[in-house]
Amino acid sequence: MAWPPRSTGLAYAAIYLLAIFGLSWAWRRGRIGALTVIAVHGVALCAAPFLSSDPLMYAAVGRALAGGASAATGLSDALGVDHPFLVPLPPAWRDGTSAYGPAWNAAAALLGRIAGDELDLALRLHQLLATLSLVLGAFLAARLVEPARRRWAFALVALCPLGVIEASVGAHNDALLVPLVALALWAHARQRTPLALAVLACGLAIKASTLVFFGPALLAAVLAQLPTRRARLALLLGLLPLALAALASLSLLAGGPLDALSRVVGSPEVAHDHCTRSLECLPRVLLRFVLHAPFASWVTGLVFRVLGGIWLGYVALRAAEAWRDEAAPRTLALTWLVRGLFFYFLLLHGWAQSWYVLPLLPALPLLVEDRRWSPAFAAYLVCAVAYYALVLPMSCLDNPVLIAVSDLVEAMITVFPAAYLLARKPRD
Repeated sequence: MAWPPRSTGLAYAAIYLLAIFGLSWAWRRGRIGALTVIAVHGVALCAAPFLSSDPLMYAAVGRALAGGASAATGLSDALGVDHPFLVPLPPAWRDGTSAYGPAWNAAAALLGRIAGDELDLALRLHQLLATLSLVLGAFLAARLVEPARRRWAFALVALCPLGVIEASVGAHNDALLVPLVALALWAHARQRTPLALAVLACGLAIKASTLVFFGPALLAAVLAQLPTRRARLALLLGLLPLALAALASLSLLAGGPLDALSRVVGSPEVAHDHCTRSLECLPRVLLRFVLHAPFASWVTGLVFRVLGGIWLGYVALRAAEAWRDEAAPRTLALTWLVRGLFFYFLLLHGWAQSWYVLPLLPALPLLVEDRRWSPAFAAYLVCAVAYYALVLPMSCLDNPVLIAVSDLVEAMITVFPAAYLLARKPRD
């Protein structure tokens, strides 16, 4: 009810777009020093998070954990229904629990103890944690290139528009995965693959979504140990029934502690499909709200889940083959994994949130010479936060059809430019 009127939101949208344009222009120039990085992130930290409710949930969970509650305790039970941390949360979230791993819970509890009952301080601390994680990841990513290019590589990661908006402004905890991915890339480039996988596995203690990054990397490492392509294909085909069985079993988790994971499968009975700002939304919006065919919409979602799994398996196979090719550059396997994950988030991941791509930012220096993938990735890293200009005047909608249409337009903003650049023939 406190959201500004639409006329104010439109003014905010214009200012926001101007800021994104200026930041993107400076980022693409690349000649940026450490003082500029500090200044830009300092400006970003001047405002509390305003583009997502997630940091409010972080603060509430941290306060509950700091007070002695367990991660499985509902927030309203731990804090009381009138606690000031719960009032700004969406009503459906106020009985929620922590959806994150023990490492993040420990960090949130520490920040909760420091902030006490000061909501603004709690939000600022989560912003600061995300900013420091991004900058540390940029520092480690710079170690992937030769010394003469390290300043450029640091700025390429640290001043990426998506990083500034989703880490420093948005405080999303996916930023905590950035230094882990950067360290894993560094380890693999130096032929320390077990260390790289171990570092990635540590991310599972922060967020379960780390599995999207860790799974293909682990599968590629396993496939690379097999001597022939036929053996690798046989293993992939053997894993396919297991993957389908796991997908089918997700529907049994609804309502339990893994309820969030069960939404990957969903149900025809839900009021709104579990997809947003993604290619998948286009047919599902038409099927559910125009043709009134919720079952067909649900089946479409399942098809996208299967296609996503097949794609990630193919990416792991190509990375493994690059791994075994002694004539190929050591970074080729990494490049295949990064390309594949970017393509997956761009076109195949249904619940597409911009901050999910934060862990891919340390790989930017590896892709910059790629004439097909680099322009598309760069466009996505701008468009995936530019769409917020539409959110500012259109937020707080309560009509499912309007929400679906808004998501559809946002998907066009985030997906189409990058998809076009990816599809076109690279210039000589």
